[in-house]
Amino acid sequence: MRHTVPFTRSAPAAIVEPSVETPIYADVDVVVVGGGPAGVGAALSAARAGAQTLLVERYGCLGGIWTAGLLNPYFDGARKGGIPTEIIDRLRHHGAADAVQEWLPEVFVADVFDYEVMKYVLDRMAEEAGVRVLLYSMGVAAIVDDGRMQGVIVENKSGRSAILAEVVIDCTGDGDIAFHAGCDYEKGRPSDGLLQPMTLQFTVQGFQWTPRPYEVMAKHNSPDDLASIPFTDFAVVPVPGRGGLDAIMWTHMQRRDGTDADDLTAAVIEGRRQAHLAMRMFDNTPEFGEGHLISTAMQVGVRETRRIRGEYRLDFDDLVNGRTFDDGICTATFPMDIHAPDDTKLTATPVKPYQVPLRCLVPTGVDQLLVAGRCISGSHEAHGSYRVTGNCVAMGEAAGLAAAEACRTGVDVRQLDGAKIKQLLRTRGVNV
Repeated sequence: MRHTVPFTRSAPAAIVEPSVETPIYADVDVVVVGGGPAGVGAALSAARAGAQTLLVERYGCLGGIWTAGLLNPYFDGARKGGIPTEIIDRLRHHGAADAVQEWLPEVFVADVFDYEVMKYVLDRMAEEAGVRVLLYSMGVAAIVDDGRMQGVIVENKSGRSAILAEVVIDCTGDGDIAFHAGCDYEKGRPSDGLLQPMTLQFTVQGFQWTPRPYEVMAKHNSPDDLASIPFTDFAVVPVPGRGGLDAIMWTHMQRRDGTDADDLTAAVIEGRRQAHLAMRMFDNTPEFGEGHLISTAMQVGVRETRRIRGEYRLDFDDLVNGRTFDDGICTATFPMDIHAPDDTKLTATPVKPYQVPLRCLVPTGVDQLLVAGRCISGSHEAHGSYRVTGNCVAMGEAAGLAAAEACRTGVDVRQLDGAKIKQLLRTRGVNV
């Protein structure tokens, strides 16, 4: 469908777009917007529960930060059961995942994985579950009638179209659909609103890493170069089955907002600059031997943006006290990991195993909408723990099951019995 807009200026910084008819692309039970870890979990879960499910993803692959963002390792997923553990098991079947025990083994196990096999595994899982997938598409607006979600507007190479659904699940990470629907949200740390810095992952091959590699490298490089990457450590994450391929977690882009297109543009450009500077510093370090840059991620890693206000708000006390809930749908163990937005510090406050209640996934003010992933309802501190990918998959699985149950029973998602959803998750092997 062609779309030409006549030029009518309404103000110095705006034009008027006339009303147009928007074609309906699909009418389904559940639409999931965002095909990253949370969205994959949600779509698989809803489809397996019998709901006609459509998954919308902006890139050409599923996995989001895992695949487009080259994020390794997969934190806090192995012991959860359900879809988070199933993904790891499927990767291991292909020889494409290994547990990395040195990442705080007393608390959780991290798993490293092959990015390309992850793409393939997620494709197969979606196909087997009967999930309808729409790639290269972005959810750009919410369809709301009298406070009730009716669907979403998407844009892609085919133009602009509507997807109608009984339940919408926002797995965009930034809570984009919830934002467009008018939901309340929080953003950043309470004192000044600053957000955790972004990171652009990159991969290298051939280097021989020493213990405490940052300290070794610092001996051979200038203080100015070291200060140009405002984080005083880096993580080397081996990618299994790739002959010495390592993922590097180091770059830090501060004072940027992942919901602002200009900030995202500046962050990814700065991330590539930092990655190439890092390579020069690696090359200057004889202890590392010779290596080379393989790739930088197409998606910058955004740690924190909107936290959508929900029926419950997780906070610091819930995590340090290991609180459980009647409607607890995800057990999390990752520490409250806060990368400072204005200096080089990292704080990792330990937590006791705690649960995320289903109510955190239910936004206030708009019906038939769920959120899953890092945009759920919680404090700045609590978000530092539940935001990691294993938790996102688990929250997605719960959201998908809840959405399917709402469709099956005709009960609004806000009125669902959270304890029943928890019990249904247990029958699937989820450890809650």
